[in-house]
Amino acid sequence: MAERYGYVLPIEERWWKRFLDRAGAGEEQHAYVRRGRVGPTAAEQIIFYVTHPRKEVRGSAEFVDRVTGDAEDLWRLHGRKTCLRSHGEYADLLQGRARATFILFRGLREKSTPIPFQKFSEITGITRVSPIGKYLTREEAEKLIEDPQGTSV
Repeated sequence: MAERYGYVLPIEERWWKRFLDRAGAGEEQHAYVRRGRVGPTAAEQIIFYVTHPRKEVRGSAEFVDRVTGDAEDLWRLHGRKTCLRSHGEYADLLQGRARATFILFRGLREKSTPIPFQKFSEITGITRVSPIGKYLTREEAEKLIEDPQGTSV
């Protein structure tokens, strides 16, 4: 399924930095929280696109799974894998929603040189990054992931 090899995941810089901190502390598996039922269902790689003010690709990871369901059940099962500091912060993020999605990934890698939006757009043909993300072909994803100087965090 080449057309669903990669998935661009828009992420705020604060969450990106927290995931880097978690990975640097030795955590191997991570969970990104989304409100509602949003995110990839089938992909090999997650491409992290840091939104405003950066607007650049900052890293990638191996996609593990997308889990949706009752917000409290998901927190109990996967909350420790998130970059959120407390259940209160999780509740604030969900804004009262009863259901959530956790996008599970591992092998977080930070690019040595981020890819600015202009270059990202040339590679993918995407002129505006959707807040829910977008699938990429293998060729597009590999061009964004390529980084001989990159580091596994």
